[in-house]
Amino acid sequence: MNKLITFFFLTILGGIITYFGYLFIYKINISDSQIKVLINQKEYLLNIAKTDEERSRGLAKFDTIKENEGMLFIFDVPGRYSFYMKGMKFNIDIIFLDQNKIVVDLYKNVKFQDYKNPYDYETYKPNFNSKYTIELKEGEIEKNGVKLGDYIDFSIK
Repeated sequence: MNKLITFFFLTILGGIITYFGYLFIYKINISDSQIKVLINQKEYLLNIAKTDEERSRGLAKFDTIKENEGMLFIFDVPGRYSFYMKGMKFNIDIIFLDQNKIVVDLYKNVKFQDYKNPYDYETYKPNFNSKYTIELKEGEIEKNGVKLGDYIDFSIK
C-alpha cells in the first residue's frame, strides 16, 4: 500500500513539475519575442526582430495587425538602416529611435507595394542614426501625437 501511495505521489509531483516547467519555458519564449511598449499613453505589444532574417521579413509575415500591435527592430549599433515594403499586405507607420530611445525620424502612412523587381521598392531611411525602429499600423503616429524628440520607454533584456 505504501508503494502505491508513493508512486501516486511521485506521479502527481512529476506532473506538477512538468506543467510549471512548460509554463516557465513558454513564458521565456514569449518575453524574448515580444515586448510591451508604452507610446504616448497607449500600450502596444510589439514583436521583436533582432536577427538579420527577422529584420528582413519584418511585418510582412502577417496579413494584418491590430491597432495595438507592431514590430520593434533592434540593431547592434546605431546606423541609418533602410526599410522597404516588400511582401507587405497593409500600410504602416515607421518610427526611428536613437540609442537613447528618442524619436529621430518618422514616416506616416507608408503604403504597401507589390513589385516584381526588388529594385523598384521605395526605401525609408532615417535622416539620423537609429538603433531601434518601430513599425505600427497605419495612422498610429497621428492618433498618438508622436513627434520628433519624444522619448519611448521600453526595456530590452
